[in-house]
Amino acid sequence: MIDMANPIPSQALAKRQSRRPHIEPLALDVHDLADMLRLSPRTIYSLDASGSIGPVALRLSERILRWDRAQVEAWWAACRAAGRCIGRREWLKLQGALR
Repeated sequence: MIDMANPIPSQALAKRQSRRPHIEPLALDVHDLADMLRLSPRTIYSLDASGSIGPVALRLSERILRWDRAQVEAWWAACRAAGRCIGRREWLKLQGALR
């Protein structure tokens, strides 16, 4: 019997979900990052453009940006330890990527 609220039969859905365990994404889109930081996507774009967000976004195309999840989590831990937001220049220096 098919549940109208869920058009996939429950047994088939359970079988598919058991084959597909939840996977944490390696990269975050602007909405994921905004949710993590409790900011709006527009604010994320502004902070990124001004260099206020430490991790550098990877540009997959002209309109698609992704932030490395591990970098974002490490940056946030560093911000918490410093008691302030660490901007991109300082973050890159901390990472040894900027001379």
